[in-house]
Amino acid sequence: MENILEIKNVEFTYKGKNPVHALKGISIEIKKGEIYSLLGPNGAGKTTLVNNILGFLKPDKGEIVFKGKKLDPSDRNLISEIGFEPQENILWGTLKVKEHLELMGNLYEIEKRILKKRIEFLLDSLKLKEKRNEIVKKLSGGMKRRLQLAMALLNSPSLLILDEPSSGLDPQSRRFLWDFLKGEKEKGKTILLTTHLMEEAQRVSDRIGIIDEGVLIEEGSVSQILEKHNSNSLEDVFIKITGKELRE
Repeated sequence: MENILEIKNVEFTYKGKNPVHALKGISIEIKKGEIYSLLGPNGAGKTTLVNNILGFLKPDKGEIVFKGKKLDPSDRNLISEIGFEPQENILWGTLKVKEHLELMGNLYEIEKRILKKRIEFLLDSLKLKEKRNEIVKKLSGGMKRRLQLAMALLNSPSLLILDEPSSGLDPQSRRFLWDFLKGEKEKGKTILLTTHLMEEAQRVSDRIGIIDEGVLIEEGSVSQILEKHNSNSLEDVFIKITGKELRE
């Protein structure tokens, strides 16, 4: 299976009075059509890596290759093939659900006829159809997360990046999200997600990468990782190799 994303020996340091070497030669290959989960304690470098992939930060060393091309934030056509749902709420409380999607579609310059069909499809798929004209501040937390996912999918991206997608969701919402992501994978979508939930990683992932202190310390399928560490619990393996101390 071909790689859709190649992270090649990427290093990144936050400059300043007290520099932080956040990524220390990370190399990861993500295959087309797989779900790859990135695990790590707080401060491990997960969000920094995602921000380097998206072009919000520029690697000090190494390179990131997407669909065979070095990823350049100025290449609008290439960047538009990546959908991103951040962990933080990026919604406008006074806008309606449908207005968020229309605004995002205009930013992508999607043709109106196609945009209308795409909006209807996503509203239906993500169980938001009845809330299309609802002011966002009146939505539940789960609905807001589903709306942000719809915004990330609006341009039919080849690669979907999700940062803690099930953070704060109730069990029913989490289960719906997991089933939805597996359905997207079956359609050929490639998904990279960061998560703290071992159950989430174990349920949806084809492969897992665990990073700590800016270094990739473990990688493989869930079964490979469990077998290697002679364990039945991904959480136990995670604690074992990253340490038991609390992280800020």
